[in-house]
Amino acid sequence: MTDEQVQEQASSQEKTSDNKPARAANGQLLPGNTANPNGRPRGSGISITTEIKRKLEEVPEGQKKTYLAYLIDHIIKKAIQDGDDKMIDRIWAYVDGQPRQNIQMGVDDTVEEVEVKIVHSRDEAQA
Repeated sequence: MTDEQVQEQASSQEKTSDNKPARAANGQLLPGNTANPNGRPRGSGISITTEIKRKLEEVPEGQKKTYLAYLIDHIIKKAIQDGDDKMIDRIWAYVDGQPRQNIQMGVDDTVEEVEVKIVHSRDEAQA
């Protein structure tokens, strides 16, 4: 079927009684038809990360600092005062990033160099 024939068929077909878009015999949507004409409504995609960030920016009633400031204080206390080496490593990784490591791999006499980056979170991976 040529493009012109498909377009003619699409324009001549009406939507079904269930308000479904017209489809070809193989089930594909015909040109000019969409299965979701209005798209996803704005604001329907609630992100937990966005909500957490919004909450961290709030100042609790009767307090002077934000939740974020309290969280940072808690993390620093856990790392420094409590001597948590893993927390110190995590803070260091967020501040300076992980060091790059070169690993040599090879089969027989051929050697290829591969760069490996250790990532602890999605945010760091996107950076």
